[in-house]
Amino acid sequence: MQTAISRERKGRIDALGYDYASQPKDAVRACNLCGATVSVTIGHRDRYGYPVTASACPRCGLVWLSPRMTAAAYARFYDGVYRPLVSAFHGRLIDALTIQAEQRDYAAERAEMIRPFWQGAGLRSMLDIGGSTGLVEAHDFGPRRFDAVIVCQTVDHLLDVGGTLRRIHELLTDRGQLFIDIVDFRAAYLRNWSVEDAIKIDHPYYLTQNTMEAYLRRAGFSIAAVDYAVDHLHVSYLCRRGTPAPDALPEPAAVRDLFREIRLVQNAPKGRP
Repeated sequence: MQTAISRERKGRIDALGYDYASQPKDAVRACNLCGATVSVTIGHRDRYGYPVTASACPRCGLVWLSPRMTAAAYARFYDGVYRPLVSAFHGRLIDALTIQAEQRDYAAERAEMIRPFWQGAGLRSMLDIGGSTGLVEAHDFGPRRFDAVIVCQTVDHLLDVGGTLRRIHELLTDRGQLFIDIVDFRAAYLRNWSVEDAIKIDHPYYLTQNTMEAYLRRAGFSIAAVDYAVDHLHVSYLCRRGTPAPDALPEPAAVRDLFREIRLVQNAPKGRP
């Protein structure tokens, strides 16, 4: 089920005048993780009230929006709509200044996770992808390689998760390490007991531990540590560069359990089992 959007929240969102329905969009015809071309529609609206189609792969459990905005439409969205929309949803100003205190706490918490692996490891160069309010843009690094790459609160916003992880693997030195975190889709829909409340137009993809770990193994990363963040929503991974396992997938039983849980959440009376 979907929690009803309050009149006040809807009014704030409507006041932005953002016409999501008219934005140019692309269809996603195959699963970005396993390549399957069959999907199950699990959602029809997002948390802001916009009409979206959220699809799930019955083979691996990856969830994505299709159709979704084009890369150019997303660039315009992040340039002028994203922060005002999030602010309207929460009813308070959320911008590059107001989120700094929250981000400092987040950074300190993540640093505690990373420190035992990076301290004394001789890592000398680092690439930060998609940090803070920046945009994820194409860039040619030439022959340059990095000892560490961090991807904080960004992977869910990417248009090609698999391709980005493979490129990061190429950009790392042989001793290189990757820090990356996800918004756990299961944690998000269980928090409000609503699948559609966990969906938002700014996230083209929705990852669980099972799908993210399959992505990492396929791209050539070995997982050294997994950490549940204090917010109980994010899951962080510390990975080392390894050998790709191109056929890695979540266990079929885990995928069946995911769909069974989604149906339970969608159909539980009064939003609870």
